[in-house]
Amino acid sequence: MSRIARIKARPFENPDTEFSEKSALSAQSAVKIPNCSESDNRSEAAERGQRFDAEQDLPSPVAPLPLNPPMMKLPRPFLLAGLTLVTSCPALLLAADAAKTVTGYWEGTITAQRGEVPFAIEFVATGDNAWKGTAECLPQGVRNFAFDSTKVNGAAVEFALTGLPGDPRFKGSLAADGATLAGDVTQGDNVMPFRLTRTPKPAPKADPHAIPAKGEAGKGATGQWRGAISPVPGVELRLQANFEAGSDGKPTGHVLSLDQGSPPIAMEPVTEKDGAVQFDVPRIRGGFNGMLNADGSELAGEWTQGNRTTPLTFKRLAPKG
Repeated sequence: MSRIARIKARPFENPDTEFSEKSALSAQSAVKIPNCSESDNRSEAAERGQRFDAEQDLPSPVAPLPLNPPMMKLPRPFLLAGLTLVTSCPALLLAADAAKTVTGYWEGTITAQRGEVPFAIEFVATGDNAWKGTAECLPQGVRNFAFDSTKVNGAAVEFALTGLPGDPRFKGSLAADGATLAGDVTQGDNVMPFRLTRTPKPAPKADPHAIPAKGEAGKGATGQWRGAISPVPGVELRLQANFEAGSDGKPTGHVLSLDQGSPPIAMEPVTEKDGAVQFDVPRIRGGFNGMLNADGSELAGEWTQGNRTTPLTFKRLAPKG
C-alpha cells in the first residue's frame, strides 16, 4: 500500500502538501491534496509519472482524491499561482456604512489558473466593528470553516482563513452600493482574484453525498459504502466505495471522490477474507485496508497513499429501491 497519486489541487491547499505530503478516493492520508502552484505542470507529471490531472480525470478535487495531508491530492495552494489581481476602484465608504454592508451572506468565485472555483462566505456582526464568519469551498472539501479575523476600514475588508493550508488571506473592497466585494486572496506566494456578490442565504437542503450516522447491517463487502478522510485540518473529503461480485465470483469495485466530482476509479485488485477487506487503486497509487465490524455495517481501516496514511471508516449505505 505504498502507492501514491498526486492530483492537482486548487484553493485551500498547501503547495507542500499532498493525500501524500507535498504542498481541500479528493488524499497524506490517501489521496493527493489540491495544490495550486504552477510548478506542478503536465510535463512534470509526465516525467515523474506520479501526478494525476485532477481537472481532466477528477473534476476539481483530493484536488481533489488527495491526501497530502490528504492522500488524494487536494487542490493545490488555495488557488493556482501566477494570477494577477483584477479589481476595480469603488468609491470609498464611510466606516459606518461599511459596517452595515459587510454583514451578510456572499457567493462568488476565486479565479484559479485552471478556472473559477466556487466560494461562499457569511459575515456575522459580533459587536462594534467586529465580525466572525464561516467559509465554504465545497470542491475543496471546506465546509463551515469558522474564522474571526475580519477587519473593516472604510470600504476595505480583510479576513484570513487561518488553519487551512497556506493560511489564505483575503483583501478586498466593497462597491459603493455594498453589493459586491472584490479583491485578491494570497496563499503563500500565490495571488488570485476573487469576487463575491451579496445574495440571500440559500435554504438548507438535503446533501446527496451525506454519510449516514449509522451504516446498514449486512454481510460481506458487496454494496455501496461512504466515508471521509481529513487530509489537512479544516478539510474533509468524502469517498464512496462500491463493491460487487465479478463474473468469476471474485469481488471488484471502484471508488469516487464525491466532493471533487471524480468519475469512478477502478480498484485492482479487491480481496475479502474472514471480514478483512483490502483494495488498491493503481490509477491514483492509493489503497485501503480494513475490517468489517460484527454486524457488517462498518468497514474501518486506513487509507494509504505514498508514505501517508489516514484513518477511514466506511459506512454501508441502504440498498437502493
